[in-house]
Amino acid sequence: MNREVRDFLGTVEIPTDRLYGACTQRTLETCGVSDHGIPWELISAILVIKKACAIANCKLGKLHDDRKDAILGAVELLQAGHFKDHFPLDVFQNGAGTSTNMNANEVISALARQKFDADIHPNDDVNMSQSTNDVIPSAMNISCAMGIKNRLQPALEAMMTILSSHADEWKGVVKIGRTHLQDAVPMTLGQEFSAYARQIEKCVERCTRAIKILEEIPIGGTAVGTGLNTPSGFSDVAVAEINAETAMNFVPAENKFCEQASKDSLVELAGIVNSMTAALAKIASDLRLLSSGPMAGIGELYLPATQAGSSIMPGKVNPAMCEMLTQVCHYVNGMMLTVLLGARSGELQLNTAMPVTAYALLDSIDILSNAINNFSRHCLKGMRPNVKLSYKNSQKSPMLITAVAPLIGYEMAASIVREAAEENKTIAEILKRKNLLDEKIVDSMCDPKNMANS
Repeated sequence: MNREVRDFLGTVEIPTDRLYGACTQRTLETCGVSDHGIPWELISAILVIKKACAIANCKLGKLHDDRKDAILGAVELLQAGHFKDHFPLDVFQNGAGTSTNMNANEVISALARQKFDADIHPNDDVNMSQSTNDVIPSAMNISCAMGIKNRLQPALEAMMTILSSHADEWKGVVKIGRTHLQDAVPMTLGQEFSAYARQIEKCVERCTRAIKILEEIPIGGTAVGTGLNTPSGFSDVAVAEINAETAMNFVPAENKFCEQASKDSLVELAGIVNSMTAALAKIASDLRLLSSGPMAGIGELYLPATQAGSSIMPGKVNPAMCEMLTQVCHYVNGMMLTVLLGARSGELQLNTAMPVTAYALLDSIDILSNAINNFSRHCLKGMRPNVKLSYKNSQKSPMLITAVAPLIGYEMAASIVREAAEENKTIAEILKRKNLLDEKIVDSMCDPKNMANS
């Protein structure tokens, strides 16, 4: 059963059980090209804005108390998780996000009529003192900042805690360091993991910077940034209400023209997200290498077995969690390219790739948070070192010569390395045979434990 709704374009039929109106229906019929819906995080941020704007309009004498209460009541129903299926739009739509803004306006006004018997108009009341052009940019910043604070940063902090614990626990496990995938000088596994822990600690610090980048929001700029049709002081009151709702520290944009026309801050955010994926993928790749084999590879780490690794080789186990995380990083890198390209879209006073840019960022924050949590839970927590093999590998390394090179000279040291390789002997054995140094000095200086803790 359908109902007929008229707008300035004519009439359109909408299913009677749907709360949205003509704008949403027309977008459904013309832009339904994928199964990529508008992220609920963005809708939630729009609802926060609608609530804040209703309160601000009421405080500033533009909206009657009864109308404000009806809008707030409708928004709170939506925030409780009801009626999510009334936000069905594809992310590939009008580049400003007008359809999504109107979807929210239409659903809120319909709920206000149905549940609170209030004659609320989607444009005149719900969208009062607003435009898509300041609502959507503000919602993008709010949703991304909250996603980072509530999901991504805690996931990284938990990961950092595990890595720091391993760094401390394994500070006595001596192993060989590797550069260019070749033997280098000895170090401890704890030292190696301290680098990973610091990498993730820096990612946590970047989360704080990212939230700061997003704090300026242009709500109150309306169509182009001039604030046309808003009462004096509207931005300050609306942003204060947004902060009260979110427990964040957003501020009115210093220059609303800039924040509405450009998405440079989101490109900066994309760069921060890319730096996180670089750290995560590097760690995952290293653990994959260190656990390789285990019998015919490096085999210095045991990773937890999470699933069968082969359909033909019984008992084979693969570093699945490392490969999962690496693939997530690849995907996110592609999404961050979308953010960059999106920021270049649009001319003059408006960016016209906001829905897909929001999708790319929010989807990436969500997937990255999930992947980090799974990686920490199913890989990092249960891994353990192969202590004996690690020390044995460090004893065999020709790079132990590095400690005595200052005493015997670079050229002599290089010739001893070559000789040890040809005869399959250790550096210490060749040095002792040549009587170049006292045996006690050789034993002390070529001891991997001493070198790792020099």
